[in-house]
Amino acid sequence: MDKKQLIQQIEKARGSRVITYLTSDRQGPFNARIAVDVIPLISKQLQVIGKVPNIDLFLYSAGGDTMVPWRLVSMIREYCEKFSVVVPYKAHSAATMIALGADEIVMSDLSEISPIDPSTANVFNPPDPANPQNRIPISVEDVMAYFDLAKNKFGIKSDEDLSRVFTKFIEANPQIHPLALGKSELTVKEHKELKGLQQQNLRDHMSDAELIFTALAELSTREIAEAEKAEGYVPNEGAARAGGKISGSARKALEEKTGKKVVNGRNYLDVKEKSKQIADTHEK
Repeated sequence: MDKKQLIQQIEKARGSRVITYLTSDRQGPFNARIAVDVIPLISKQLQVIGKVPNIDLFLYSAGGDTMVPWRLVSMIREYCEKFSVVVPYKAHSAATMIALGADEIVMSDLSEISPIDPSTANVFNPPDPANPQNRIPISVEDVMAYFDLAKNKFGIKSDEDLSRVFTKFIEANPQIHPLALGKSELTVKEHKELKGLQQQNLRDHMSDAELIFTALAELSTREIAEAEKAEGYVPNEGAARAGGKISGSARKALEEKTGKKVVNGRNYLDVKEKSKQIADTHEK
């Protein structure tokens, strides 16, 4: 039985239209993760399907860009009354975020979802040795765990000793640019403090506008760096500043027009999370 027949069987059994999204979790030059380039592809499929009562997203992925789930889920919801995610086996990290945005998650005894490990990915990240055109994402949790270990396990408290720890970290990881670490620290600490968050996922508490302008800054920086073929600290710093200026100008223009601040301390801690139905396929 070919893939088309299997999809048709799922659609008939569930009374839905099915969209498939599968990424590879192989290591090396042919690995593929959740990325923003899927948005226009799925948009084309949705335009062909049109507005329908039920859409199922058949999802297999080890994760990827954490900016994608919000955009993908919001887009799919525009085309259906009920959005479900079917997890045949693995839906980790960013794929878990996509599943949590659905009205229903359909799983079996083989299905897996995972904790969400936010990562930072920008022009300062180290290149992937197997595929130099790609950048290796830096796990925010891993970076913070390293310094937490130094402070809590070994009792290092003074600024001087922490500076030595940081120097050792850079010496042991020369491929990681300090600005890449700075971006992860800004994401976790300053923005979370502004919103009064502790263990909560920051992106779950960002407004639509905050998400959009953050994405604009990152996209602008990447496009400028690629256009200018930026290599090294100074050229990439210039691209980052230019990208931030583009996003900042757009943000200020919106704030001036609406009289409201985009970056703010609002969060969704008091909003009850909508209940989700997790259906076991063995009960069908």
